[in-house]
Amino acid sequence: MGSNQKIVQEKIKKRIRVGAFFLIPFILVGGGTIIFQLTSGNDNVGSFDFNLGKLWSWATSPKEETPATEPETAEFRGIITPRSIDREEQTVKDQVEEVETVRVQPVRNQVVIAKAQNPTERVNSTAVFKPIEVENIRPEKIFNYRNGKHVDLLEKEFLIPQNLVAQRSRIAIGASFAPGVSYRNLRYRDINSVARIENKTAYTYGQSKEFRNKNDKAIMNFYSGIDVYAHISDRWSLQTGFYYTSHGEKLTVIKKDDPATINSNLPEESAFLNRQSVFDSPEMVDYVPNEELPFSNYYGFMEVPLIVGYKVYEHEKLLSLNVQVGTSYSYLDHADVLMYNYETNKYFWIPSSDFSLINKHFISGIAGVELSQYISHEIEVFANPQFKYVFTPTFKSDYEIKQNQWAAGLRMGMKVHL
Repeated sequence: MGSNQKIVQEKIKKRIRVGAFFLIPFILVGGGTIIFQLTSGNDNVGSFDFNLGKLWSWATSPKEETPATEPETAEFRGIITPRSIDREEQTVKDQVEEVETVRVQPVRNQVVIAKAQNPTERVNSTAVFKPIEVENIRPEKIFNYRNGKHVDLLEKEFLIPQNLVAQRSRIAIGASFAPGVSYRNLRYRDINSVARIENKTAYTYGQSKEFRNKNDKAIMNFYSGIDVYAHISDRWSLQTGFYYTSHGEKLTVIKKDDPATINSNLPEESAFLNRQSVFDSPEMVDYVPNEELPFSNYYGFMEVPLIVGYKVYEHEKLLSLNVQVGTSYSYLDHADVLMYNYETNKYFWIPSSDFSLINKHFISGIAGVELSQYISHEIEVFANPQFKYVFTPTFKSDYEIKQNQWAAGLRMGMKVHL
């Protein structure tokens, strides 16, 4: 295990060096460009000129326009006081209902100026504009929304539309994720290979299954992938897809201070030959609490399921309850486990799926219940409690322990009807 860590560290160092080789030229060019921009310009501070009145050196100040003086005859006599709007009149204007758009022709009025008898006398005679009421404009009549989809936020009051019409197609696709727990069923293949029997009592040569079943614990696992559905009829459906799932269990081992050694007392035909024994069993050695160590066995699978679903309940064609049963094929992609060897009473670390005592092809059984709800015309979301049991043993028949993995979780996801 220590040699593997050194190999990983060397790989990381090599990648850092390669990355630095490519990044250093870009950093130098970028830094030089910034320095050149900051130091160039008039008196070497041209780039720091942030005068708000004149951002560019070539800019010219716009000429100020002098207001045109109107003839003395155009001036009005006195001060015009704005007319206050009656509160009731304003309320009536605010409550104008939405009607169709009307065209309003522009009205041109000219200010009528009477000739003053006295040149210094101001004339306050103007033509009164006739008030025109412009009714509310409906945007959908002006802008063309017929070629696209839009949502009226004033009408959408619920997350799921009330008058939803579900669309159930022959083929649907989706994605799902299922957190859960994983454990195993452990027993002996042949009790005579690991124990001697006297007066109907078995005395094991090494670690017992009773100790493992009492002290091992379940671990968290996951299940994720894409789904493909085929709806055969209104009630029957088939489900398949491609998933990555995990199984495993947690056990307790003892880590002694002495360095791990390669056991030389193993027979040449042993699968553990030239492997390192790194841990001891708590059942077989004396230990202190600080030597106790938890370890989680991990098995990663690529899986293709085939599940049959039957609809047992439906509410307004939007909410449905389905029961499921099926099977799946799995391929062991990765393993990181501790395996107990009865010849040495030691645990051996197996960090790969390429080990002669571990199976690589598995068949599982699946059962579950699915609660599904439409949230739009073609999209469903679902919650699916599911149980999975692996019929194929984790280890081959040459190993003394027969072990089958199982997992239980809540599968959640969505599917889109095509």
